[in-house]
Amino acid sequence: MLHSPIVTAGPGSVELPRSPAPIVKANDLLFVHFERPDLDRAEQYLRDFGLIVVSKSDKELFFRGTGSRPYVYRVTRGPRARFVGLGLSVPSSVRAAPDPARDSAQRPEPDRAGERHPASRARAA
Repeated sequence: MLHSPIVTAGPGSVELPRSPAPIVKANDLLFVHFERPDLDRAEQYLRDFGLIVVSKSDKELFFRGTGSRPYVYRVTRGPRARFVGLGLSVPSSVRAAPDPARDSAQRPEPDRAGERHPASRARAA
């Protein structure tokens, strides 16, 4: 299955193959993270678009929108402007794909409240 063929030029115009059986599907975009060399300029630009500063240091800025999320946009000072990453949400019913390295480690044991802790920590408590 491919992206919609309606877009013929510009960003998103390259059709990319999609997995017929993805491991997990995100259901929400939580935040984006960029680097910018000039945080003051980035701050002014994002404020002009209505974002609100929630945390500010000489190394990074966090902005929120009008919703309930603590932040939706993170800007870190860097040598050049670039996209760093993003945060995605997946449904809580989704289980992680098998990881041989993780699965070979000792499995956590549930405590009386149903929470999971490493077996050694659960026995020591």
